[in-house]
Amino acid sequence: MHIRNPKYLSFVFVILVFASVLFRDVFSYSESEDINSYVEPQVDISLMIAGINGLKVERMFEELLTEMEFQLSSSVTNSPQGKRWAEKGMIKSLWNNDDKYVDLSNLLNTNCFNIRIYTSSVDESKDIERKLVKRVAEAYPEYIRYSNLQCR
Repeated sequence: MHIRNPKYLSFVFVILVFASVLFRDVFSYSESEDINSYVEPQVDISLMIAGINGLKVERMFEELLTEMEFQLSSSVTNSPQGKRWAEKGMIKSLWNNDDKYVDLSNLLNTNCFNIRIYTSSVDESKDIERKLVKRVAEAYPEYIRYSNLQCR
């Protein structure tokens, strides 16, 4: 192939470079927005519940979240190794309802449970938090609530 006008070729090359940079920036921005909306929960709390094992807390959360149309999407208790961990009190569970998520974890074999709630609005996340904490308070009135993650 013979190029007759090198200026035309350089112009096309500049346009292609500009378009690729523009599209890369647009797509990476929208992708980072999606990721950030998931990794930054609206509710990030810990509950200290003395004298309880993780399986009881997981079942209590599952009952309430099922009523709210959430489904358990992953849990360590779904595998044989996870069941052994759960027997020792180490829980890691995730429920979802479309683009809403509730994450429960207790991976240090303590009486402290991390709760992260991700929804499209802070009000909705706070409403889910109120319902979960109310359920815990009814069953275990001497629980302690922390407004950030204390279970590390």
